[in-house]
Amino acid sequence: MDQIQGGGIVFRLMQGVKICLKSEPNRKLGIEFADYNRTVTHEVTYPNNVKLSIQEICPSIFGDIREMNKISQISLLKEWDIPQDKLTASESSGKSGSIFILSNEKSFMIKSIEKREEKLLLRMIHDYHQHLVTNPQSLLMKVLAFYSIKNTISRESYIMFNNLLKINVSIDEKYDLKGSTKDREASKVERAKAVPCLLDNDFIAAQRKLHFGPVKAEFMKQLVADSSLLCRFDSMDYSFLVGIHKVKPEDKEFVQSQKSSIFYNSPLGDKVCTIISSDKTEIYFVGVIDIFTFYDAEKRVANAAKSVKYSEDSLSTVNAQKYSSRFCTFVDSIID
Repeated sequence: MDQIQGGGIVFRLMQGVKICLKSEPNRKLGIEFADYNRTVTHEVTYPNNVKLSIQEICPSIFGDIREMNKISQISLLKEWDIPQDKLTASESSGKSGSIFILSNEKSFMIKSIEKREEKLLLRMIHDYHQHLVTNPQSLLMKVLAFYSIKNTISRESYIMFNNLLKINVSIDEKYDLKGSTKDREASKVERAKAVPCLLDNDFIAAQRKLHFGPVKAEFMKQLVADSSLLCRFDSMDYSFLVGIHKVKPEDKEFVQSQKSSIFYNSPLGDKVCTIISSDKTEIYFVGVIDIFTFYDAEKRVANAAKSVKYSEDSLSTVNAQKYSSRFCTFVDSIID
């Protein structure tokens, strides 16, 4: 990712986020159906008479998700109280060119989203929220807020979510896995990093396995349920994010004292699925990210064009049903 300066729209976004958080009303008991369509608008005037409209989309719904994850208004305000001279953002090197902003302690992220991602999120919002309510151990990324910034000529949308790999131990290996193989190798630039984010072919070439042991069945049941939700809404191209910590001498007391080897909140990784390997030599931090890519007409055309030259089984751009089936089969195959 390329670093970009913290001025302009990034600074105004941060100011808008803090205004939204500070103005958050007391949470009422229960969610009403109207909450899935409600927006709250804040008209803000910045220096030099720059006027913007900041919209909170479905604030009660995302407030409920924050509450489920025990994330307070005070903690978020502290995380996003970033001085302008220290405010930085990164631009994705991928096709989307999304902007990412990390909070003070890197516990949360804000990401810009495209219109088609926004449309899918709005279509999914009711079922996504209810899925998280009925599946408290869901592996899906947790969207904590949804904002839209408008001026007289443009509109940008952003989501806030928890950083799955903000944990209290070091990450020694990191993988972004989709179950496809076309162009799924980390670049030379990525490999030069201290802890590169490796991809499917890198994982396969290393003959890597994740040793979940007896908790595999519980884990896979949840993964299939999560993927089934995404499939219903024609979502595809999501990733299984894996962070691996090699157990150090200072970790052994914690590891040996645990009665279970799977957690969804632990001293090592808060609000992330944490699994101790069956041989107690590794700790895995896992989740499903990038879940709002819709298999639309553009993706269908891309699939048709690429399928002429490459096996469809190797492509990330396939229909949601095929993607879900292949994704779950692949993850199942790399776990023992």
